[in-house]
Amino acid sequence: FLKPGSGLTTPVEVIDVANGVQLVFKPSKSSFVSFKEEKAAEKAREKGEEPIDAPRRTQDKEGGIEVVVEESPYPRVRALRCNLDKDTVVKEQSEKTIMTALKKDMSQWKK
Repeated sequence: FLKPGSGLTTPVEVIDVANGVQLVFKPSKSSFVSFKEEKAAEKAREKGEEPIDAPRRTQDKEGGIEVVVEESPYPRVRALRCNLDKDTVVKEQSEKTIMTALKKDMSQWKK
């Protein structure tokens, strides 16, 4: 997932944790403007005012997937969301890509 072309729309950092790894999403460097910010700028333009640039959000928690191998209560691999807070936007497409790859790899072990 660290190489370009891995299929992820969001870059990740791999962090070792007990019994597994965390694939933590890195902050994107986009010029995304929320609907609320866009409306505020539009209202300012309608009033003839210069729109005030909203300060760029710096979010500490971008989300991620933690993959853990467990022996108890029975052997299993679990994938959990991690690195979240109330403002984190869930990156569903990147999560789906990770889960699809994990399921594919796990199917090889079952054979």
